[in-house]
Amino acid sequence: MTTDELHKVRRELANKQLDYFYRNIEADRGRRLATRNWFITIWTAVLIAVSSNRLGIQGIAKLFLLVTPVISFWLLETLSQIFVVLNSERAEKLEIRLMEDNFKEPLTRSDFLVAGWNEITYTQKIKAFLKNLFQLESVWVFYCTALACSIGFVVFL
Repeated sequence: MTTDELHKVRRELANKQLDYFYRNIEADRGRRLATRNWFITIWTAVLIAVSSNRLGIQGIAKLFLLVTPVISFWLLETLSQIFVVLNSERAEKLEIRLMEDNFKEPLTRSDFLVAGWNEITYTQKIKAFLKNLFQLESVWVFYCTALACSIGFVVFL
């Protein structure tokens, strides 16, 4: 196999890996939306159940019951977002390598979707979790609004 053929094969393999990254990122985003839909369903059901007063729950117990789904789903969506962020970073690195004029270096373990996941340290995963937990975007606003509504519901009703 000539050098040019080897570069071409490496490029094709890198492009396939990028496709895997892109599909995986889209699937993770879809799961985040599904998580949010489940949250709305469960939180609304809990809100209705608590507001009916048939459960006989008052005060702190009512607040705990309303806040628990908010915090649980916020953490769950943050965990899902970690995969999107880390895979996006890995895809970006591979894209940068592909933009180089000659793709001489062989693909490394971190360039692959599954094998590369083991190359990510726990420190990187924890940093990504904390960054996404309080990231100023729709997730933060969405769950803070739900949390405020839950607290307001207990205080004013």
